[in-house]
Amino acid sequence: QVVIADDNSLDFTTAMTIECWVKTTDAEGTFAVKQGGYYRIETVGGKASFLIYTGSNKRVTGTSTVNDGKWHHIAATYDQTNMKIYVDGKLENTLAETGTISTSSTQLILGSEGSATYFTGSLDEIRLFNVAKTEAQIRTDMFQGGTLASSTGLVARYKCDEGTGTSLEDSSSNTNTGTLSSAFWAGAGTFTQGTSTLVMAKSGTQSLNFYSSDNFNNITINAG
Repeated sequence: QVVIADDNSLDFTTAMTIECWVKTTDAEGTFAVKQGGYYRIETVGGKASFLIYTGSNKRVTGTSTVNDGKWHHIAATYDQTNMKIYVDGKLENTLAETGTISTSSTQLILGSEGSATYFTGSLDEIRLFNVAKTEAQIRTDMFQGGTLASSTGLVARYKCDEGTGTSLEDSSSNTNTGTLSSAFWAGAGTFTQGTSTLVMAKSGTQSLNFYSSDNFNNITINAG
């Protein structure tokens, strides 16, 4: 897990976005939680799920299975009108809600629910914003590992590309650095021609750079 000390920039009341890339087989596992349950993003029954506390727990859960051991982009937003959950750039569910998210002086934790129950899987490009991003903004930046097209309201961004050490750098201006414990870095992945599958969300214009002698196998472009 990764523990990030409490900071006012990590407390949201009327608007927020939290997003990350996830690869897991956990049917129940927490990706990120502001300890105390004030907001969290996780899997519930193998579906992506977003919870906030506005005097009582409010939850919206996606419809597609994400604990299939493949990489998925999960995003959740709140704008004091609706809670929304997105999977791979597509809106899957909406819950009407107008309350104010309670704040706390507790830690933000990545990769566990803050106890001995740890998330099993991999996380990448974890981002938190104090604004509710639109579906178009989420799609535009979901594959972006560099400069974001829409960085308004960015309060924390964890690229997870250190590879070694016990610190997780926040590349936003707030320097909400995380400390790793009970965790390890994943090595570089391997794409095997003929067996590995590349799945791309239909989000504007996507591009692949290749040489004229290259062949492609197993490329899927999702509708939406």
